[in-house]
Amino acid sequence: NVEEELTARGVEVMGQTVLFDKVNLTANYTFTERENVPQLRRIPKHKVNASARVEVLKRAFLTARYQYNHQRGDAFFDLNTFSTQNVELRSYQLVDLDATYKLNRKDVTFFAGVSNLLDEDYQEAVGFQTRGRTYKVGVRLGF
Repeated sequence: NVEEELTARGVEVMGQTVLFDKVNLTANYTFTERENVPQLRRIPKHKVNASARVEVLKRAFLTARYQYNHQRGDAFFDLNTFSTQNVELRSYQLVDLDATYKLNRKDVTFFAGVSNLLDEDYQEAVGFQTRGRTYKVGVRLGF
C-alpha cells in the first residue's frame, strides 16, 4: 500500500510427482533477495513448502504438510520511547496432518486434521498472536 516502486528478486522452484499410484509428493522452494526497505522486511529470504498425500484405502487419504520460513525482520512502535523498534523474527517450521474419506457419493467427504502438529511457538508479525496446535473434524457436503 505504497506509491513508490519496490523491488524484490528471486527464484521459485516447484516439483510434483506421483509414486506407486498412491503417493502424491509436492514441494516448492522460494529464494527472495529484497531491497532493504521497511515495506519488504517481512518477506523471508528462504521459504519451503512440502506435502505428501497417501491413499491409504480406497477414497481415504492422509496428507502431511511441512512449511519452513526463514528468519526475517519486522518493526513495532514502542509507546515507551515513541519510536519504531526493528526486531528480527526467528525462523519457524510448521507441520500439519489431515485425513479425508470420501463416500461413494461424490458430494460427501469426512475430514479430520491437526494444524501445527508440533505446537510450534512462532510469530508472523510482531504484536499478533499465531495459532498453537488446532484440531478440526467435519463433513463437507457438495450441492
